[in-house]
Amino acid sequence: MSLEQKIDFNSGKLLSGVIYPEFFPISKEETVLNIGCGDGVQAIIYKGNFKKMVGVDINQERLEVARQLTAAYGISQWQGICANVEAIPLNEQFDKALAVDIIEHALRPECVAEELYRLLKDKGQLLMTFPAMHDKWENFFRFVGRKILRRGGKTVRRPGWDPDAHQY
Repeated sequence: MSLEQKIDFNSGKLLSGVIYPEFFPISKEETVLNIGCGDGVQAIIYKGNFKKMVGVDINQERLEVARQLTAAYGISQWQGICANVEAIPLNEQFDKALAVDIIEHALRPECVAEELYRLLKDKGQLLMTFPAMHDKWENFFRFVGRKILRRGGKTVRRPGWDPDAHQY
Protein backbone atom coordinates (compact mmCIF):
# COMPACT_ATOMS: atom_id res chain seq x y z
CA MET A 1 0.00 0.00 0.00
CA SER A 2 1.47 3.36 -0.99
CA LEU A 3 1.73 6.27 1.41
CA GLU A 4 -1.02 8.08 -0.49
CA GLN A 5 -3.31 5.08 -0.01
CA LYS A 6 -2.43 4.98 3.70
CA ILE A 7 -3.26 8.68 4.03
CA ASP A 8 -6.52 8.13 2.14
CA PHE A 9 -7.30 5.13 4.37
CA ASN A 10 -6.94 7.37 7.41
CA SER A 11 -9.12 10.15 6.01
CA GLY A 12 -12.21 8.78 7.80
CA LYS A 13 -10.34 8.65 11.10
CA LEU A 14 -9.02 12.15 10.51
CA LEU A 15 -12.50 13.45 9.78
CA SER A 16 -14.03 11.85 12.87
CA GLY A 17 -11.25 13.18 15.10
CA VAL A 18 -11.26 16.84 14.09
CA ILE A 19 -13.65 17.64 16.93
CA TYR A 20 -11.24 16.55 19.70
CA PRO A 21 -9.19 19.81 19.77
CA GLU A 22 -12.45 21.75 20.21
CA PHE A 23 -13.18 20.25 23.62
CA PHE A 24 -9.72 18.90 24.55
CA PRO A 25 -7.22 21.58 23.55
CA ILE A 26 -3.49 20.96 23.78
CA SER A 27 -1.01 23.83 23.85
CA LYS A 28 2.33 24.07 22.09
CA GLU A 29 4.11 23.78 25.44
CA GLU A 30 2.49 20.50 26.50
CA THR A 31 3.74 16.95 26.24
CA VAL A 32 1.22 14.29 25.25
CA LEU A 33 0.99 10.54 25.75
CA ASN A 34 -1.18 8.86 23.11
CA ILE A 35 -1.94 5.26 24.04
CA GLY A 36 -3.24 2.93 21.37
CA CYS A 37 -2.06 5.49 18.84
CA GLY A 38 -2.47 3.15 15.87
CA ASP A 39 -1.65 4.94 12.62
CA GLY A 40 -0.88 8.27 14.30
CA VAL A 41 -4.11 10.04 13.48
CA GLN A 42 -4.20 12.09 16.69
CA ALA A 43 -0.70 13.45 15.97
CA ILE A 44 -1.99 14.72 12.63
CA ILE A 45 -5.16 16.17 14.16
CA TYR A 46 -3.17 18.03 16.83
CA LYS A 47 -0.31 18.98 14.48
CA GLY A 48 1.48 22.10 15.73
CA ASN A 49 -0.30 22.00 19.08
CA PHE A 50 2.09 19.98 21.21
CA LYS A 51 5.68 20.15 22.29
CA LYS A 52 6.10 16.38 22.11
CA MET A 53 3.77 13.43 21.55
CA VAL A 54 4.66 9.85 22.40
CA GLY A 55 2.45 7.24 20.74
CA VAL A 56 2.22 3.77 22.25
CA ASP A 57 0.79 0.86 20.30
CA ILE A 58 1.20 -2.91 20.46
CA ASN A 59 1.30 -3.24 16.66
CA GLN A 60 4.70 -2.45 15.11
CA GLU A 61 3.24 -2.23 11.59
CA ARG A 62 0.79 0.48 12.67
CA LEU A 63 3.62 2.39 14.31
CA GLU A 64 5.55 2.27 11.05
CA VAL A 65 2.52 3.71 9.23
CA ALA A 66 2.33 6.39 11.95
CA ARG A 67 6.01 7.23 11.42
CA GLN A 68 5.44 7.56 7.67
CA LEU A 69 2.28 9.62 8.07
CA THR A 70 3.74 11.99 10.66
CA ALA A 71 6.77 12.49 8.42
CA ALA A 72 4.49 13.12 5.42
CA TYR A 73 2.63 15.76 7.45
CA GLY A 74 5.87 17.37 8.63
CA ILE A 75 5.49 16.37 12.29
CA SER A 76 8.92 15.91 13.84
CA GLN A 77 7.99 16.00 17.53
CA TRP A 78 6.25 12.57 17.48
CA GLN A 79 7.81 9.30 18.53
CA GLY A 80 6.37 5.80 18.70
CA ILE A 81 6.91 3.03 21.21
CA CYS A 82 5.81 -0.56 20.61
CA ALA A 83 4.35 -1.79 23.90
CA ASN A 84 1.23 -3.08 25.59
CA VAL A 85 -0.71 -0.15 27.07
CA GLU A 86 -1.18 -2.16 30.25
CA ALA A 87 2.58 -1.88 30.99
CA ILE A 88 4.14 1.15 29.28
CA PRO A 89 7.95 1.25 29.51
CA LEU A 90 8.21 4.98 30.29
CA ASN A 91 9.12 6.92 33.41
CA GLU A 92 8.48 10.48 32.28
CA GLN A 93 5.22 12.23 33.03
CA PHE A 94 2.99 14.03 30.55
CA ASP A 95 0.73 17.08 30.63
CA LYS A 96 -2.03 15.38 28.64
CA ALA A 97 -2.97 11.88 27.59
CA LEU A 98 -5.13 10.59 24.78
CA ALA A 99 -6.83 7.20 24.89
CA VAL A 100 -9.06 7.26 21.82
CA ASP A 101 -11.11 4.10 21.33
CA ILE A 102 -8.56 1.87 23.09
CA ILE A 103 -9.88 0.91 26.53
CA GLU A 104 -12.34 -1.62 25.09
CA HIS A 105 -9.43 -3.57 23.58
CA ALA A 106 -7.55 -4.10 26.84
CA LEU A 107 -7.78 -7.34 28.77
CA ARG A 108 -7.20 -5.46 32.02
CA PRO A 109 -8.61 -1.94 31.71
CA GLU A 110 -7.72 -1.27 35.34
CA CYS A 111 -4.04 -1.64 34.41
CA VAL A 112 -4.49 0.89 31.60
CA ALA A 113 -6.05 3.32 34.09
CA GLU A 114 -3.17 2.78 36.53
CA GLU A 115 -0.61 3.43 33.78
CA LEU A 116 -2.36 6.61 32.72
CA TYR A 117 -2.45 7.80 36.34
CA ARG A 118 1.24 6.97 36.77
CA LEU A 119 2.28 8.75 33.56
CA LEU A 120 0.19 11.91 33.92
CA LYS A 121 1.57 14.88 35.84
CA ASP A 122 -0.36 16.20 38.83
CA LYS A 123 -3.34 18.06 37.36
CA GLY A 124 -2.65 16.35 34.03
CA GLN A 125 -5.66 15.80 31.80
CA LEU A 126 -6.94 12.74 29.98
CA LEU A 127 -9.22 12.38 26.97
CA MET A 128 -10.63 8.86 26.88
CA THR A 129 -13.20 7.83 24.30
CA PHE A 130 -14.85 4.55 23.43
CA PRO A 131 -17.16 3.57 20.59
CA ALA A 132 -20.37 3.20 22.58
CA MET A 133 -22.52 1.95 19.71
CA HIS A 134 -19.89 0.26 17.52
CA ASP A 135 -20.50 -3.32 18.66
CA LYS A 136 -24.28 -2.94 18.62
CA TRP A 137 -24.24 -1.69 15.01
CA GLU A 138 -21.74 -4.34 13.96
CA ASN A 139 -23.88 -7.10 15.49
CA PHE A 140 -27.00 -5.65 13.89
CA PHE A 141 -25.45 -5.62 10.40
CA ARG A 142 -24.11 -9.16 10.85
CA PHE A 143 -27.62 -10.26 11.81
CA VAL A 144 -29.12 -8.55 8.74
CA GLY A 145 -26.49 -10.15 6.54
CA ARG A 146 -27.06 -13.66 7.89
CA LYS A 147 -30.82 -13.71 8.46
CA ILE A 148 -32.25 -11.32 5.88
CA LEU A 149 -29.71 -11.30 3.07
CA ARG A 150 -28.82 -14.98 3.65
CA ARG A 151 -25.09 -14.36 3.62
CA GLY A 152 -22.73 -16.70 5.36
CA GLY A 153 -20.90 -15.38 8.37
CA LYS A 154 -17.30 -14.33 7.74
CA THR A 155 -16.27 -13.58 11.31
CA VAL A 156 -13.15 -15.49 12.23
CA ARG A 157 -12.38 -15.64 15.93
CA ARG A 158 -8.79 -16.32 16.85
CA PRO A 159 -8.02 -18.18 20.06
CA GLY A 160 -6.53 -16.10 22.85
CA TRP A 161 -6.34 -12.33 23.08
CA ASP A 162 -6.73 -10.33 19.90
CA PRO A 163 -5.69 -6.68 20.39
CA ASP A 164 -7.92 -5.65 17.46
CA ALA A 165 -11.06 -7.17 19.01
CA HIS A 166 -13.24 -5.47 21.61
CA GLN A 167 -12.86 -7.24 24.93
CA TYR A 168 -15.54 -5.24 26.76
